[in-house]
Amino acid sequence: MAYLHGEALTAPGAAGWLAVCVDSFPLGWGKRSGGTVKNHYPKGLRVTGASHK
Repeated sequence: MAYLHGEALTAPGAAGWLAVCVDSFPLGWGKRSGGTVKNHYPKGLRVTGASHK
């Protein structure tokens, strides 16, 4: 859910672009640098509001 909200994620590994997946289903793209994956999910598709926890 953090990814769908537009938040950055923490994940070790090589720097570069990667697919963000849940249960092998791709949700979108992220760019990893220094252990942080910056979110590249389109802003218009992000989940907003408290009812989506």
